[in-house]
Amino acid sequence: MAIGILLGNFVDETGPALQKGKFVGVSIPIALGLLVMMFPILCKVRYETLHRLFRTRALWIQIAFSIVMNWIVAPLLMVCIISNWRCI
Repeated sequence: MAIGILLGNFVDETGPALQKGKFVGVSIPIALGLLVMMFPILCKVRYETLHRLFRTRALWIQIAFSIVMNWIVAPLLMVCIISNWRCI
């Protein structure tokens, strides 16, 4: 992280060089950074036990709650914040 901060502050060509690295509109440096962040977490998932986990009702309730919060409540809240809370 420190190397990135130093390069960004002292080497003027860093930004344009990173912006050139795109594949189908996706920034390669950002994709690699996300992969490096998510890889350890995904390695700890015990995929062989997921079928037992998906049989429980509590998990489906948590998934439904997450979908409602992330796809319905949060976007509406963002619209309210953007419009200075006029929709409440």
